[in-house]
Formats: sequence, structure tokens, C-alpha cells
Amino acid sequence: TPEWLNRIDFKIVFRPLSKIVLADIFRKHLNGLFDQRRAKSDITLPEYDDDKVTTIINDIYNPAYGARPVEQYILDKVEEELI
Repeated sequence: TPEWLNRIDFKIVFRPLSKIVLADIFRKHLNGLFDQRRAKSDITLPEYDDDKVTTIINDIYNPAYGARPVEQYILDKVEEELI
């Protein structure tokens, strides 16, 4: 409605995340998950080297979704490996 649009003072434009930034976000989420697991038990955690992270990011990258696929991948794939 025009009343609602008149309340908007300015627009914020979000640019798509690059694959490099998405890889950094992936590593931070992964490290957070692994830190939680290390604190609770002494299980062996999988290794994620740069090549593996790059492959994962290339598979899940979609500029329209931002970092959402990272969280979903970690929940669906990485946490299942830890069970």
C-alpha cells in the first residue's frame, strides 16, 4: 500500500555472496560444529581440506540463496557423517 511504502526511508541492496566468502562461512560453521562435538566427546572428526570445501561450494552455490545452502548442507551431510 502507498502508506506502507511511504514509511521506507531507504533501500538496502544486498549483493550476491562470492564463492570465496561462502567458503569462509562454510568453514566457520564447520569449525563451530566440530568444536561442539569435541567438547562433548572424543570422536574422530572428518577432514575438510581446501579442495573438498571448493568442491562442496561449487555444488551448493546459488547466488539467489546466499549462505542458506551452507547451513542446509552441514545439517544434511556433515552431521550425518558424525552420527
